[in-house]
Amino acid sequence: MLDEAMLRPGRLEVQIEIGLADEKGRFQILKIHTNKMAANSFLSPDVDLAKLAEVTKNFSGAELEGLVKSAASFALNRNVDINDLHKPLDEENIKVTMADFNAALNEVTPAFGSNTESLELSRRHGIIDYGDSFKHLQQTLRTLVNQVQHSDKTSLLSVLLEGPGGAGTTALAATAAIESGFPFVKVVSPEAMVGYAESAKGSVATKIFEDAYKSPLSIVILVGPAHARPQCY
Repeated sequence: MLDEAMLRPGRLEVQIEIGLADEKGRFQILKIHTNKMAANSFLSPDVDLAKLAEVTKNFSGAELEGLVKSAASFALNRNVDINDLHKPLDEENIKVTMADFNAALNEVTPAFGSNTESLELSRRHGIIDYGDSFKHLQQTLRTLVNQVQHSDKTSLLSVLLEGPGGAGTTALAATAAIESGFPFVKVVSPEAMVGYAESAKGSVATKIFEDAYKSPLSIVILVGPAHARPQCY
């Protein structure tokens, strides 16, 4: 983090922000960090880097490197004999498997945005197709997401989902966010603000939107109290 004084005119004239990698970029980063594993036959054939790139939305390059290192540590720990710590490791049989990467995903989480698992909690009971009105609403959300993604004229949209409690508006918003594949997705709910002073809540919200603007594509889901509905930006 830089002190704001460093950003005053005349000190750092050029500021370049590097956004998060997309799925293709994450695949390349994972490939770079697993090259030595693969070359030395430490990478199991069941490791699917494309799948890992898909589920690591919002991971930075450093976090992806940490994910690979964490998976390697799980593989090493699996081959350590806790009853005989002096026993040498059988390096020939050490393999980093997809299970190791799945375990590492529970340990390494992205600091930027929201990971897919937290979004899944917003629709833990799934989405039920309850008729034409539901299909129309879901298709409208997909159309709006596609419009933001591909149109130069509507790079910012606000969508209000309104309905009685338990209608599934939060689940619909989370589903639209997951399907979008956007690199930055953040869910802001009353529960997330518990413990903050009223003045601090404004600062938290401001920081979220500042981070969202740093990403080429982003979705912010604001979940209001019972009398308010989620709003997507």
